[in-house]
Amino acid sequence: MGEVNLPVGAVGIFLGGLLMKRYKLGVVSGTQLSFVTSFMAYHLLLLQSGTKCDNVKVAGLTVSYNGPPGPLVYDGSLLTECNRDCSCLAGEWDPVCSDNDITYTSPCLAGCSSFTGYGKNTVPILLMY
Repeated sequence: MGEVNLPVGAVGIFLGGLLMKRYKLGVVSGTQLSFVTSFMAYHLLLLQSGTKCDNVKVAGLTVSYNGPPGPLVYDGSLLTECNRDCSCLAGEWDPVCSDNDITYTSPCLAGCSSFTGYGKNTVPILLMY
């Protein structure tokens, strides 16, 4: 959030100073300008709050590896009984999607014995489960 808010805030302060200097605004006029721009920003954010995206189903994070999708209590590990002996790196993030609309954090955790490509271009060749 800071990477976005800090530069935008700096630009806002700079533009506010330019507007006050250019139009020779006093304290009252500057306060009114600040109120109007804050009011506009609030209403723009209010419009944005009406949009939402569906959460992605990620095995081990938002849904379980087996069983019905439902609330999952994350225990700090992506490894489960079905992939514990696969020697997968739990910290690897190279997502792969399956036919059942579940995303796995890596081809290894998805049960792939082999795959081609990386990132969006990952294609599993053989699923074990």
